[in-house]
Amino acid sequence: MFIHFLFLGILGPVIYVLRITPSTETSGDIINQTLRVLLPSYPLANAIFCDATCLQLANTRGGVNGDKWDFTNLQFDLIMMFIHNIVWFTILFIIEAGICKKKK
Repeated sequence: MFIHFLFLGILGPVIYVLRITPSTETSGDIINQTLRVLLPSYPLANAIFCDATCLQLANTRGGVNGDKWDFTNLQFDLIMMFIHNIVWFTILFIIEAGICKKKK
């Protein structure tokens, strides 16, 4: 539970500040993209921040699309949440079904 609070409440705002600050925008973008792929709960935090601040981020920085439903914004988050759902459901099914158990 604490780890989800960390991703949603702390890591999301920190990465947003990194992305909007000119000297750290490249690092913020790299961290943002990496966490969106690796952590299942981070796309939710990113979607909340993008919904609220995508236009501000696009106006502050050049080359960032301000459209919320652009692939680099919310659309990618939805796809990653769907992929995480399928992967972890499959792993849970394999564990619960006992497919990997050694037969005696």
